[in-house]
Amino acid sequence: MSHTPTIASATSVAPSAVPLQSSPPFYLVARPQSPYGWMVMCGRVVPALRKLMLVEGANGVSTGRDGAGRPAPNPRHALDDARERGEVVVPWDVDGPGTSYIRRVPNTNAWVTRWETAYAGTDRVTTDSEGYAQWAESLVTRGIVPAPPLYALQTLAADRQAIAVREALKRPDLAAGAQAELAVVRALLDRLEPAVLPVDDAPQVALDGEAVDEPAPAPAPRRRR
Repeated sequence: MSHTPTIASATSVAPSAVPLQSSPPFYLVARPQSPYGWMVMCGRVVPALRKLMLVEGANGVSTGRDGAGRPAPNPRHALDDARERGEVVVPWDVDGPGTSYIRRVPNTNAWVTRWETAYAGTDRVTTDSEGYAQWAESLVTRGIVPAPPLYALQTLAADRQAIAVREALKRPDLAAGAQAELAVVRALLDRLEPAVLPVDDAPQVALDGEAVDEPAPAPAPRRRR
């Protein structure tokens, strides 16, 4: 059974609490088949995870009860809808029993990932980008999220190329970063594209569904001397 953090509905907090804007708990969701479901982060191609916010009455989230009988969002229909669209909902305890990639900031109604740090008395939140990128990449290496398809990487490369050209013209100081991201995607493409069988070399498929090879061409007639 998936580990569930305590996500009872929002309650009032002390006036001295961290002045963070309230934000509901959420699941991280991957779109592995989408051409826009991937990004480059810290030198890695990783899933561009979206947040499925657990807001009662929105996005298929209803009101239920937690283990203590308190009102809490019930995301069952929202999660089912995401999966029907071919998305991958990352379980909170994907890293093992008792773990969770989200947490509630103490004395607030704000939920953040475990790579984010809030600072008391301010609304400042910083992110451990390197740590998050390593974790997001591990979702693919562990088989939780399927690897990016070729067309998604080609779309990502085209997008990075356009950004690199635009920044080279308008912000030369940022162009190097865009070029570095483009190099990351191209390196991954170089590893994948040779594995794609060219159309001319593809086996023919018989009507019964069994793959058969093209017959060898007839030998050329020999010329008489």
